[in-house]
This record gives sequence, structure tokens and C-alpha cells, in this order.
Amino acid sequence: MPHFLQHLSDILFPRYCAGCGCWDTDVCSQCYLLADSEPVLKAIDDSSGVPTIPIWALGAYRKELRNLILTAKHAATHRLDSFLWLAGTRLGAAISDDVHNHPVWVVPAPSSWKRRWQRRHVTPIVARGVVAGLSEMGIDAWLADIVRLRFGAGAQSSRSGELRRRGRRGAMKTTAIVPKGTLVVLVDDVMTTGATLAEMSHVMDPHVVSGAVLAYA
Repeated sequence: MPHFLQHLSDILFPRYCAGCGCWDTDVCSQCYLLADSEPVLKAIDDSSGVPTIPIWALGAYRKELRNLILTAKHAATHRLDSFLWLAGTRLGAAISDDVHNHPVWVVPAPSSWKRRWQRRHVTPIVARGVVAGLSEMGIDAWLADIVRLRFGAGAQSSRSGELRRRGRRGAMKTTAIVPKGTLVVLVDDVMTTGATLAEMSHVMDPHVVSGAVLAYA
């Protein structure tokens, strides 16, 4: 776009950082660095509270990282694909030690029909980044978008922890069989109670070895 047209566009449709709100950029340099944060290790717990599956996250679901995730999910004015992809590559590199040179299917959390219709994809983009990050570490990795919500499964936003867990029990199905010897890495945007990842693990067992999320709550 010619400079004067870009200038006019910025006047008519001012841009702001999705993370911190500073003007004239979709994501400022400081917020963009959040995608390259050192991942931290969390876990999904079983019913007795024992950690079962390691989950890697960029950080806590707050401040700028929270704003970036919410914008990616809901704001039509911003496209944060490059941020999401870079975050995925960072998480993929961290996960590489969990898979021990086995072939890996990277499986994103299923999106609702509404999000698919609106094309507001977050987890598939992060998952593609995870594939790239694993590949850079010498792991044979493929994106496998093979988990779907069953008809009638509702959204999880604004639900309490127990309602989230109830809402995901029996709510998913797979569309393919994981090949023998292939491991599975799960990907979601935010881990709140871990209900979505736990149900994904249930339908994918026993192949699941690790998971990746942008943030934990």
C-alpha cells in the first residue's frame, strides 16, 4: 500500500496493539516477544489430583497475554496469525523432549461450529506452529485435526469449573485412528480447569504424551 494511503487508513481506522493498547500497530514489539517466552510446565490432574499429562504454557492468563488471546478469538479487526504461529513454535520446541524421537500427531482442540463458520481459528494456527517447532527439533510431526465436538456440546466460556468439567464429559469424538507407534500432542488456547484437554486425552488414549497451551488460568 502506498505510504499516503497507509497514512489515510491509519487516520480513518486507527490501529492499536492487541496486548497493551499502544497505537499504530496490531502487536507492538514488546507484546510480540510474549510469543517467544520461555514455556512453563503445568499438568492435567486426574480425579484424585495426581498430575498425569505435562502441559506446556507461555504464561499465566492475565494482562497482555490475556488481551492477545481474547483479541485473536473475538476481534475481527485484528489478525494475530503470526503471533499465534510463533507461540506454537516455541511450545513445540519445549515439547520435543517429551516425545523422544517418535512420530507425532499434533491435535488441536475442537472448535465450535460458530467459530469455524466465523473463521476465528486460534488453536489450529498454534498447532501448526507446534508442528513447525517439533520439526525444527528433528521430530516427524504432522497436524491432525481429528477431534470434533458432538452435536449439542456447548461453549465453555463463563462456566464454573465443575460445569466446565461436566460440559466436556462425553462431548468429543475422533475422526481417525492414531497409527501404532505415533504419539499425540494436544493443543488448546487456554487451560482453565483442564476439562477440554482431559476429555481430548480420554478419547485419544493411550497415545497422548504432552500438551501445549498459550496460557493457564
